[in-house]
Amino acid sequence: DDDDVLVVNVSCLKPQKAPLDFVRAAGIAARAEPRLRFALVGDGELRASVVEAVEREELGERFVVAGWRHDT
Repeated sequence: DDDDVLVVNVSCLKPQKAPLDFVRAAGIAARAEPRLRFALVGDGELRASVVEAVEREELGERFVVAGWRHDT
């Protein structure tokens, strides 16, 4: 929707980049503001954990794990 707000994180999915913290923060923010949508652009060793965290936070279609992109 035109009223949606997209929040994007571009980084490697490694512990030092804290992608799981981004997912947790997205869950908190999403519960407070229904217009928010999220994208995590990148890939790495924590990808499976990130996908599981998105499911745990019940973000569904509001959160996209886009993988590596060359057009960021």
